[in-house]
Amino acid sequence: MRRKLSKVDLTYMRIPRRYWGVRLGLINEDYRKYVYRYLKGLDSNIRAGKGVLLFGPNGVGKTGAIVVVAKEVRRRGYTVLFVEGLMLMEIFLGKVMFEDGQSLYERMLEVDYLVIDDLGKGTGDSKGFLISKLEGVLRARYDEKKVTSITTNMTPRELSMYFSESGMSILKAIVTPIHCEGRDMRLEFDIGGTSKDREDREAGKGEGGNEDK
Repeated sequence: MRRKLSKVDLTYMRIPRRYWGVRLGLINEDYRKYVYRYLKGLDSNIRAGKGVLLFGPNGVGKTGAIVVVAKEVRRRGYTVLFVEGLMLMEIFLGKVMFEDGQSLYERMLEVDYLVIDDLGKGTGDSKGFLISKLEGVLRARYDEKKVTSITTNMTPRELSMYFSESGMSILKAIVTPIHCEGRDMRLEFDIGGTSKDREDREAGKGEGGNEDK
């Protein structure tokens, strides 16, 4: 049974406010059908512990696309957490709290659906601490059949160099890859876009209660 979302939902999920109004119709048309296909089988994907890996260059709308997915997951009653890749080091060091004394790291382990956004080339460290902790999270969630989805500007080849062999094996098991390409969405938003783009964005605004169609 689907439910409407509120500001409280979106805040609790830690969705950045700029993405609250994003919906399926605003996703880059070059890969929208693949996101729709995942959403169409969402319940089966969640039961199977299967997320998505949205990979491609910056600016093609990967974050917006994964937020559409995250919002639909929450509408179906699952718990969701959105984490930015640049925050991973602080999270793994225990410096970021969620609420009621729980760390964000602990929340990453227990939530039904975890989104790691913008896992980029600058989110590693020379000693391998971050990647070791990240692989630990992925492995723990894999064991519990909890879903993890990731967006990244790294190619599958670059990811294979970023993760260990066992870590990459787990990643392949828990996500369906979607290559995201197309026009640079940031440029259109910066200049206002076409009149239809503006109308679509207005239609997508609200307090989280809109349908993502």
